[in-house]
Amino acid sequence: MGGRDYDLKTILNIPLFEALQDILAKTTGTAIITVDYKGTPVTRHSCRTEFCSVIRENPVSRKRCFRCDALAGLEAVRLNRPFIYLCHCGIVDAAVPVVVGDRYLGAVMFGEVRLSDNSADGKVERLVGEITSLRREDTECARALMEKYERIPKMEYSRVVEIAEMLEAIVRYIVCQAMDRHSQ
Repeated sequence: MGGRDYDLKTILNIPLFEALQDILAKTTGTAIITVDYKGTPVTRHSCRTEFCSVIRENPVSRKRCFRCDALAGLEAVRLNRPFIYLCHCGIVDAAVPVVVGDRYLGAVMFGEVRLSDNSADGKVERLVGEITSLRREDTECARALMEKYERIPKMEYSRVVEIAEMLEAIVRYIVCQAMDRHSQ
């Protein structure tokens, strides 16, 4: 059976996957969401940071988030591995592609972290040119947003890579199990 017979909802039991996603997010200290190939969420966010909640409330920056998710998923498929990048706000995110056969269905996105070390120099690229600037303006709103940004968890690059490898293994397992069930 080819990948054309599947979509994310036939691969993932969304309520069960959201429960797994919640546990993984809490355990890894990252935010996790699953998106379709267009970058549109198919699950709710697990452990989203306050900063990203504010950014996703704004219609302009929310479109940038969706665009980052979509482009990162495509890049992960092109590379045939998880893709770690900087989003439009300069925060580290990663895309773990969900692929059935030769068909890209979407990605499990995780991150919303800042790097705590310099070991990623040259390894993490900025994905989009439309940058959402975070100015240190002297307005109450800008200060509140910067405080939320400063509370984004920090993580070593090597830990981000480990989480990406773990999520990739989980996604491959889920895809294989779904394909086996579907073929029976």
